[in-house]
Amino acid sequence: MSDPVVFEADYIIVKFGDGELVEQFEHDCMINLSRSVSITKSMVEETLYDCTDPTKPGTIYRLVDSVSLEVTGSGKTHTASLLTWLNWSLSSASKNVAIELGKTGGAVIRTAMHLSQFQPAGGDPKKYAEAAITLQSTGPITVAAL
Repeated sequence: MSDPVVFEADYIIVKFGDGELVEQFEHDCMINLSRSVSITKSMVEETLYDCTDPTKPGTIYRLVDSVSLEVTGSGKTHTASLLTWLNWSLSSASKNVAIELGKTGGAVIRTAMHLSQFQPAGGDPKKYAEAAITLQSTGPITVAAL
């Protein structure tokens, strides 16, 4: 038996595009504690019945209506990018995002995303402030190998 090849939990990297014609993607230091990626399908259900014996129970078929990507993350508040996050949270603009999962042999997910939640928090004078974010996709989602 051979061991499975896995990637470290700290190598889910969220990078943001700079919006230039030849777009460059950079990791922001704020998302430095936890990161989670969720792909969700919205489904439509249809029940089809047996043509030869409609008294039999129907069979449910599910059709994909839409696909959505959500990224959540948190970390110590990175002062250098605080204003960028605050401005984006008040904006209706989306940003191009690349989410790298693993290194060699991993994958990268690319899509435009809205910042749907930005939550800086603090209170303990002996600790640094933290912030949580939620990003939601808008438009097509692509996946490629790294």
